[in-house]
Amino acid sequence: MKGKKKLFITIPAIVTGIVIALVSVGALTLVKEREKQVAEWNEIQRFCFSKDIEFGEDSINLTYDEIKEYKPRRDIYNSKIYYNALTEKEKVVYNALEYAFDHNYVYIFVDEEILADADYTLENIVDFMALDSPFLQQNVDWELYDFEMTFTEFIVFKPESKSVKGDTFAVKNFSAARTKAVQKAVDTASKWKLDFSKDATDVEKARAIYKYVDENIEYGSEDVDRTLNYLCTAVAGETNCDGFANIYSLLCNINGLKCFEKYSLASEGEDNGHTWNTVLLSGEWYNVDCTPARENKIEGAMEIMRFGYSDDLQLDKPEYADVFPKSTENITPVSGCFDACSSENALSDICDAFEESETDYIIVAFEVFDEDECDLFQKVANRIYRDIDIVTLYGDKLTLCYIKAE
Repeated sequence: MKGKKKLFITIPAIVTGIVIALVSVGALTLVKEREKQVAEWNEIQRFCFSKDIEFGEDSINLTYDEIKEYKPRRDIYNSKIYYNALTEKEKVVYNALEYAFDHNYVYIFVDEEILADADYTLENIVDFMALDSPFLQQNVDWELYDFEMTFTEFIVFKPESKSVKGDTFAVKNFSAARTKAVQKAVDTASKWKLDFSKDATDVEKARAIYKYVDENIEYGSEDVDRTLNYLCTAVAGETNCDGFANIYSLLCNINGLKCFEKYSLASEGEDNGHTWNTVLLSGEWYNVDCTPARENKIEGAMEIMRFGYSDDLQLDKPEYADVFPKSTENITPVSGCFDACSSENALSDICDAFEESETDYIIVAFEVFDEDECDLFQKVANRIYRDIDIVTLYGDKLTLCYIKAE
């Protein structure tokens, strides 16, 4: 009986021991799983979006991977020229800016680790977004703050907090009011009737868009409402160079032409730079600058000088020149465009160019242009026995002179 009693006592003890062991193993597994999850959670790089600087209840936290997979709402209007030149991490930050714009989050917190080794800063990346997209102009209204954000996550039924250093990039252009105005401008521009047929070539489409902008939008840098995206001012009928570039990009994209914007550094002694376009036509990139289109003193002169020209005739110094594709061709006939910058025989060269040109005009490029050229052009007129009209276009790199024989 004693032996049986001892066996009776041992069975519950064994069961209890097994249970304790299982609980211990389970607890240890749970601890290890928690440690693993905490370690993984601490490695996650984050973004935070908000409509106010306090990052209140309306703010949203998204991980690097979530933003990486984000597809912008207006991607069909984005050239992606600058985007495609970025590293993966820089592209994710670009996507974060797109997400903020799509959802009207003015404040974007970026984990400092994301751009720690990047070639480009937040300011550069918002520049790239502005040059890719017709919805943002250069001189984007932004501010940058050093910031520290505390993120909390419940991991295995317990809260885990982490303090993350980063930058808060505030872009006022991402407000709901501005986004609504941009969408209204897009809706309006989409209904414009452009003068080309259904089977028009790329060049015919691009030229028709240039002509439409020329005839319907005025230049007015002083009176432009800078609280609006400049695309809106362009659609309203008066804008500056940013607005001209925005509307040309938009109309090209709507009509199946790939187009992006270029941005120049300000010339010495000037406050502002300049913005214009580059458009892909039949496999070649060409520069198009709509801004001075309405200043033509000879009908069609500015179109010839500002439509379909190569980087060789570029009058401004483009920033980020190593990022975008080069433009090497001219739509302007080669016979009508030549360089007389340092020619000692400029008079003969210009007169010979008139004889050889298949058009009634030529374009002459000068590195230095002064009153001596006025005497030179009078001699040209005397030599070819015809009156000539001249349009000059001044720039940092070259002065272009369009000379038309009457």
